[in-house]
Amino acid sequence: MKKNIQISEVFTIDTDENRCALLFCMHLQHELDDANMLFITANNYQLVHDNLERVKPYISYFDAVHARTKHLFLKDSWLNLNEQYGARALSNELSALVEKSPKELFFMHRIDLFFDKAFSKELEDVIIGFIKDIRYHHKKVIFSYNSKTVSGKAFEELFVDRRDISYHIEEDKSDVDGDCYSTIKTYNKFLKKTFANICLISDNKEIISMHETLFSQQKNIKYNHFNLAEDVSLIDSETDIVIYHDSLDVSESRIKNIKNIAHFTKIFQLNDKKFLRKSDKSGLSEKGIDYIAANNVDIEEYVGSIEAVIENDFYTQKLKSMLSLGWPSEVDFQGLKKHLLFLRDKQVIHTLLSVQREDIMVEDIASLVRDHDVIYHDKTKGMMVFVLLNIIGENAKKILSKRLGIKKREITVYHDIFTA
Repeated sequence: MKKNIQISEVFTIDTDENRCALLFCMHLQHELDDANMLFITANNYQLVHDNLERVKPYISYFDAVHARTKHLFLKDSWLNLNEQYGARALSNELSALVEKSPKELFFMHRIDLFFDKAFSKELEDVIIGFIKDIRYHHKKVIFSYNSKTVSGKAFEELFVDRRDISYHIEEDKSDVDGDCYSTIKTYNKFLKKTFANICLISDNKEIISMHETLFSQQKNIKYNHFNLAEDVSLIDSETDIVIYHDSLDVSESRIKNIKNIAHFTKIFQLNDKKFLRKSDKSGLSEKGIDYIAANNVDIEEYVGSIEAVIENDFYTQKLKSMLSLGWPSEVDFQGLKKHLLFLRDKQVIHTLLSVQREDIMVEDIASLVRDHDVIYHDKTKGMMVFVLLNIIGENAKKILSKRLGIKKREITVYHDIFTA
């Protein structure tokens, strides 16, 4: 993410809390190697000063960033200037500012207040021209606004196709300190990352094994795993996705700690519930959670959600390629070993299970599995071995027990064909 921030030129911050806009702007300025910034605001000096004092305890590098910032406070509204001198004069002033200022970064704080309710086509053209000048001179600009205002809504529409990265920031109303949470709303698809950074927090062996299979050998993915008891400060600040698995719901304080370290990360929550209720899914964004799933998660849907965030359909494309090859539903022992080695080599999620019951009568064994599953039937031992694709552990046992009409305890899960 840091690389994409550094090569981006136009940022937007949508928030109804000015303090949060200031806090996040300083984070961006720091990510831009403490760039020299011109801070232009329609707020008065005292309000900005008070908000800066409030955010100071939350930023360890506050002094370094603040020393590289020059503040400009508007004595009159830009509407009055526009009425007196016209939009062309305003446009010329902004162009000269970009061209002649030694500052590399501009922060237009609460730009919706600059124009209040009188946002016009002429003023829209002024802002579009300002953005063009920023890009032409290879400088950067951050616009903050509140999309709940009339002018803010107009700016939200104006910036849709003209920004590189935008953020939506909310204040935690339940916290006396009022921490700020950020969510990436839009992301310029032309800004491609060289790799994705994914972190799993879990103590569950099956979940750990599944994610190691998915990510550990992917050349474009940097993957880390931590136990639940480990300090979240170990998380890389550049993490794109944190996958948090626990038998209980992840606490909001835990999410807050993670977001304070990795400001741009997406939180994926996995839990051990058999199914999710409406109450589990409601208010996720307010809690800082971007995705939630129960223990019977659909692997392809789950991985697809991860692929959408990192913009790399590494697993989906692999599955399509594999399934196009085709393979028989029923194999002999050598075919079973060959198939398992193939799946492990390709890092495809699967589970190996066996059932040893001579009384199972099946006329068409292939009917027990899906087109991409495999079964080996050892009639001499009265044993069946199943390889189920994109299903893990207990979920695989549950599905197979229903197919065979037997209890789950009669099914054994194996991690190696040679122990089966």
